[in-house]
Amino acid sequence: MLNFPKYRTPPVTEVVLNIQFNPLESYSNAYAGWFWKEYLGTEWTTTRDAPHLPEKFEKFDANSGNFFVNQLHIRTDVVTERTQFFSNDRKHLIQIQSSRFIYNWIKQDNDYPTYELLLPEFKKYFKLFEDFVRDNKLGQITPNQWEVIYVNNLNPQGQTKINDLSSIFNGFYIPTIYGSDVCDGVDLKWSHIIGENRGRLVTQIKHITRGGEESEFVELRFTARGPLERGMPYEDGFAIGREAIVKTFAQITDQNTQKNVWEKVE
Repeated sequence: MLNFPKYRTPPVTEVVLNIQFNPLESYSNAYAGWFWKEYLGTEWTTTRDAPHLPEKFEKFDANSGNFFVNQLHIRTDVVTERTQFFSNDRKHLIQIQSSRFIYNWIKQDNDYPTYELLLPEFKKYFKLFEDFVRDNKLGQITPNQWEVIYVNNLNPQGQTKINDLSSIFNGFYIPTIYGSDVCDGVDLKWSHIIGENRGRLVTQIKHITRGGEESEFVELRFTARGPLERGMPYEDGFAIGREAIVKTFAQITDQNTQKNVWEKVE
């Protein structure tokens, strides 16, 4: 069993587990309401439409191009919307479209259910969606990509100013530009290939101000994504992404902050 760092008060504010699959040719927006009313429980009280998410595939060959370059998607079929279902406590969100099933946990108070609890929840509702697709003869769900996202709000002891980032991240340095040491914005993003082309991890550090300086904070977002091939279980893909995210978080953030603020369990 892998040994992951654990924290009593982790800064994570959202976790996303996402399965992409080959588009269901018979699926339409009208089926979303049927899934909501007939397959989900009464705790799912609110629904909302959202834009369709285009299919994304991680490629690792020499001609795959830059990860950050936006790809042009040209489709001749009818693109269905993405439908979102919110739980009554707003902590959980299910999203479906013709090519994705997504499960979100969203922080509302001080609790964090941990990945070990979120994965069974994902499996439960994804199984309901599989049953729904089968019962209504909408096609065959063939997963092709897994995705795990962790969003962290880093606000340790009021250290949210840009110049405080060096106290949160190991080796972080903001250079002096043209004789000025006043930096009013940070938005950094980089990607790494996970293992032997098992997936790709994108890390983003962003300084955010909402409603004035009193609401400044640093968002640390990890997006891990990779292929599902040759009958690979999606749980294995999630495990790859989770390991990369959790261990990278422990590597790039300050040890004292981990211990004193997020209460790392030794």
